[in-house]
Amino acid sequence: MKISVIGSGNVATTLSVALSQFNTIDAVCSSTANHAQKLAQRVGAMAVAAVENMPVDSDLYLIMVSDNAVENVAAKLPQVRGVVAHTAGSINMNVLQRFDNHGVFYPMQSFTAGRQINTSTIPFCIEASSQMVEQQLVELAKQLSPTVMLMSSAQRAQCHLAAVFSSNFVNHMYAAAAHIMQNANLPFNMLRPLLVETLDKAFALGPDVAQTGPARRGDTVVTNRQREALPTADLQKMYSFVTESIMKKYGKL
Repeated sequence: MKISVIGSGNVATTLSVALSQFNTIDAVCSSTANHAQKLAQRVGAMAVAAVENMPVDSDLYLIMVSDNAVENVAAKLPQVRGVVAHTAGSINMNVLQRFDNHGVFYPMQSFTAGRQINTSTIPFCIEASSQMVEQQLVELAKQLSPTVMLMSSAQRAQCHLAAVFSSNFVNHMYAAAAHIMQNANLPFNMLRPLLVETLDKAFALGPDVAQTGPARRGDTVVTNRQREALPTADLQKMYSFVTESIMKKYGKL
């Protein structure tokens, strides 16, 4: 398959490199010219400075930009003959409806510069405007991962929301924990065994059953003491909100 890529960030780089092992990358387009050139050289493609100048004879156009930029990029893309798909978790497929053949190719994973990701571990969520497009996108995803799921825009939005809670929000809690440990002159890495066991337990037992801690037990003596010991008002507010939420869930309030 001949693929043109729009974007040069972490998602675009990871997927373009992986897809180039099985397909031809025609072009890489980015608003940052040197980024486009760098990725294009890496995957053996030509660099394009503007979406309006993309080649029109590729089999697939992957829009791999930030969610809030997808619609604007799609509006600038010429009326190409190939399939046009975006990789955004929170954006409806209908932003691409002016193209006869369109879809979504969403990798449910967090991508960060400098981190190597094995694409075979990534679930790919596919939505398509027709069975033909669906088959093309599913086959493409299966080149990268055995986990490929058909998913509506509504389902994908909920999946993305769950990812925000389970990844982005949890990582913010990690940052808070790291701050607390640093204030006590203790290494953040000391928490690693606890974090690994908590994740394993959540999948083994289900997160509802796996919940532990003073809030789960309704131990207000401990929770009040811990809240007052926190070094900032923001951390105290966060602690109070989450503690109350856990207590309500388990009938301790």
